[in-house]
Amino acid sequence: MVKEVVWTQTAYSQKIEVYEYWNKKNGSSSFSEKLEKTINDAIDLIKKFPQLGVKTQLKNVRIKIIKNYLLIYRVSEDTLFILLFWDSRQNPKDLDRLIKLYQ
Repeated sequence: MVKEVVWTQTAYSQKIEVYEYWNKKNGSSSFSEKLEKTINDAIDLIKKFPQLGVKTQLKNVRIKIIKNYLLIYRVSEDTLFILLFWDSRQNPKDLDRLIKLYQ
């Protein structure tokens, strides 16, 4: 079972950008707080069931769909690495470019 969760700087920055967007758009942080809980619930599931996400072409890299977002992760022996947090409504070519950094 996974014991530690590590967010890459890129993934963490992407998550913060999403929160800032919704906070500004809604004039409050309530949606961002709900999204944070949803993300944490998904991470808890991945920690218990690391193979839960959809396989990718990259070795040991999987994708968990969370509403309109993709949580792209890699699991090692006891660590869950969150590689990217992606809004799926963006250009998929940009995502392909970022994923290639983890090959």
